[in-house]
Amino acid sequence: MLRQRNTMLKILVLVPLASLFVWFALGPAGLVSYSPATRLSVHSVFAFWISIPAALVLLSYQKLKSRPHIILMAGLVYSIVLHIGSAGKNLLNLSQNIERVLTDTVADLLELALFGSIIAAATLCYYKQSTSDDIISHSRIVIISFLFLPSAIYGAIWFFVLPFLSQTALLASSILLTAIATFGLFGGSILTVKINTKNLPLDKGYFITSLLLFAISTIALLFTLSTPSTGWEYSENLQMAGFLVLCLALSVPFLRKTGFTRRGSYAFSIILLMVAYFPFLITITIDSMSLDMIIEPSNLLAYSIIHFGAGSLAGMMAILLYFYPKKLKSWNHYPLILIFGLWASFTLILLFTLTIPGIPLLGEPLTPYTVGSILTLALLLVAIYWTTNPPSEERTPPTLVQLIFVLIMMVSLIIIGEVINQIALRVNPGLIDSNIGSIIILCTNLIIMFAYAHLVFLSALRSRGVITIEIYVVVFLAMWTLPNILRSYYSVWESGWWVSEIYLFIGLLAGAPLLAILYIRALHDIEESHNKASIYADLLMHDMTNFNQMLLTSFELLSSENITDEQRATIANNGCNVISWAGQMISNVRLLSETDRLDQSQLIPTNLVTMIVTTLDLFSERISSGELIVEFKPIKSEAITLANQLIVNIFLNILYSLFECKIHGESISISIEPVEHDNTEYWQTNFVAQCFSKVSGKTYGSKLGLLTAQTIAKSFNGHFEEIEQRIDDAKIEKTFFVRFPVGR
Repeated sequence: MLRQRNTMLKILVLVPLASLFVWFALGPAGLVSYSPATRLSVHSVFAFWISIPAALVLLSYQKLKSRPHIILMAGLVYSIVLHIGSAGKNLLNLSQNIERVLTDTVADLLELALFGSIIAAATLCYYKQSTSDDIISHSRIVIISFLFLPSAIYGAIWFFVLPFLSQTALLASSILLTAIATFGLFGGSILTVKINTKNLPLDKGYFITSLLLFAISTIALLFTLSTPSTGWEYSENLQMAGFLVLCLALSVPFLRKTGFTRRGSYAFSIILLMVAYFPFLITITIDSMSLDMIIEPSNLLAYSIIHFGAGSLAGMMAILLYFYPKKLKSWNHYPLILIFGLWASFTLILLFTLTIPGIPLLGEPLTPYTVGSILTLALLLVAIYWTTNPPSEERTPPTLVQLIFVLIMMVSLIIIGEVINQIALRVNPGLIDSNIGSIIILCTNLIIMFAYAHLVFLSALRSRGVITIEIYVVVFLAMWTLPNILRSYYSVWESGWWVSEIYLFIGLLAGAPLLAILYIRALHDIEESHNKASIYADLLMHDMTNFNQMLLTSFELLSSENITDEQRATIANNGCNVISWAGQMISNVRLLSETDRLDQSQLIPTNLVTMIVTTLDLFSERISSGELIVEFKPIKSEAITLANQLIVNIFLNILYSLFECKIHGESISISIEPVEHDNTEYWQTNFVAQCFSKVSGKTYGSKLGLLTAQTIAKSFNGHFEEIEQRIDDAKIEKTFFVRFPVGR
């Protein structure tokens, strides 16, 4: 009931709020521009924002190859391709203002009709719970063909049907397309309420909100048929708001499932969205308000400072990434090292060439950006592949010499590309004004943003809620990729070109504290590792020595003939307890060491009921029958959370602690119940027992065990709590609460 209320509240608040905000931005604020560069910026933002949910659906598909994932992915890929194509189309006409005709409006309705139909088909498949039963086994060629089928249908209608329709036919088609789009989007909204989100992390409130915004956009577009040159901006911006909310609908639940807090999930998602939106928003503001840049047009000093700092920072990031995670070196680090090394090298090369007299008059050469973008895309794909499919442990990682050799080869490709470009320009001067290089840079970097989003969330999945150096470094790649997109359609020294330079300079300013933070974290990790090593050494040396001495003393007493049988039994029992304590301590030290390495392991859905039953079986084997009775009557057969087999040791250590404090009575009560804490659903496991107050808190072997249980619970994003309530002077009730997030 609470979840349904939150879903309805999001819809009722966000839909009218987004509609009013779009009206205010276009009306009173006047943030609208019709220049081709502005339209290109808008389509670039669209392409990146759609890449985020597309990357998340791809991750879900890699986990479970199901038909609904492919259908939803096809709709998102279709939208990405269309906006990349629209950006490329605007790039060919940068000298002309945008003029819309009726055919353009019908084409937009066709886009929404196809998108709405795909969304309806995907939600219908999710509603039928195909994700749990229908595992597909089609070849990759068939799947890839299906992903690009909607784009092919749209292209065929755009080129071979719409140009030949009369005005009457266009009006009739627009009404039909509007009906198809609204029916699909409203139908998808209704079905979303009933779908199972087990295999696709999804916030239903945000998802329905995005579909309703698309539906309102479709209806608003219908009212512009009589005047297609005006009013379409409202529909376009509503679509942008819809895709923004769609990003939140998929990214926030995904990050919550991987271990991020609610605030951390929203902060991570919003930063990822805004890191691409701000530079384009600035260019749109400049164009719409006709603002002039304060920086003089050809300020070589500012250019030199920015590029020297950016190149140096990229080099430092490459060095940091090579030396920082020396212990936990991952194969996907090596392509990232080469990316930063590549950008550092060619940024400094550009700085050198542009400071040679005569060359600045020709502007900044685009060939290094073209070749560099293609190489960056290839390296990102290798990084993604090695993240999901790392080479075998027997394979030797590349050495520093090998990395430098590969870097030299890539820089050579850039130089060779520029030489070929200069020869081609001399042979055919007509290519000087060609936009081929700009189109390659634009399209390549927009595809890079999809690979970038995929790698960001893949790194978040591996980090399990911890901001690792890998995430820092991957997010930092945007500081080099986004300026390239702006550079592709703004000429050198123009306002938009300077925005890309300033954005690069902001990255330079952010890089210094980032490096400082990572350095401080490295020192903290070293100090923490040293402290842990000292604690483990003390435990294993001093405490084990004491255990050994106690055990030898017990053996000597048992060999004596001057003790009674009752004393002999007591000594033997104490010796058994010493052996048990020593075994528990060694086991817990190993568990603490293993928990330190959990950050790189992937959690799996784990049934708490099954784990408790397994714990009771192990516990019953280690104590004598009749010593203790444990009552466990679960109200549900399944209580799923994200964990692994180490969770058994949490419950074992709690039972050992209760067993050592001499239970008053005959039983320990164990129960599992769903609770909500800080707007998050948890499975809470309760261990309740009565203890003698004189003994409670003085147990020897359980202290380390409870510390181990608390550490493991924290590594699973859980909460561990111990409460004592006094019953009378002799007895207390001891309760352990262990909460784990509900796994879906």
